[in-house]
Amino acid sequence: MVPFVVKDGRREKKAYRLLITCLVSRAVHVELLEDMSSDSFINALRNLIAIRGAVSTISCDQGTNFIGGFNDLAKNLEGPLKSSHPHIKFPFNPPH
Repeated sequence: MVPFVVKDGRREKKAYRLLITCLVSRAVHVELLEDMSSDSFINALRNLIAIRGAVSTISCDQGTNFIGGFNDLAKNLEGPLKSSHPHIKFPFNPPH
């Protein structure tokens, strides 16, 4: 994933876009990430659930940030993720 430059006051820094699409209604949700870590992915997922509601299935590639986020969520589901939907399925796309 290629970063793009955003301005924070006078400072320029790298940022990444996480594009989330609903496979039922075709709605699009875009989150801005500071880095490509699993913590950033979990925060973006929490924002998505807070704004759009419960999520039942997340289909994604086998990126390290997604796998790390899945492992973290599987170990300790708590807070808004547990109360909104306790069982989020992660079917990963097979590698080429």
